Amino acid sequence: MARILITGSNGGIAYRVSKAAVNKAMQGRATALAPEGIPAVLIDPDWLRADNSRAGANEDPAGVLCIAKSLTPKDTGKFFRFTGEEREF
Repeated sequence: MARILITGSNGGIAYRVSKAAVNKAMQGRATALAPEGIPAVLIDPDWLRADNSRAGANEDPAGVLCIAKSLTPKDTGKFFRFTGEEREF
């Protein structure tokens, strides 16, 4: 999921509200799964290249897969960029 930013004159309120809801739901899931040792995180994939991507998609999904494979319970509730760096909500 993408970070919530205010941009432009209307700030894309519907988009930001939907992202806030997903981010909060995932934080709740992370809290619920933590006692079981199951890591749950949010990953901002940027604009990934895929078979159905429009022109301009520039990121390889391998970064997201690499993060997913390396998660441990101490990562639960964190927010990562596709590069693996932790980011703010």
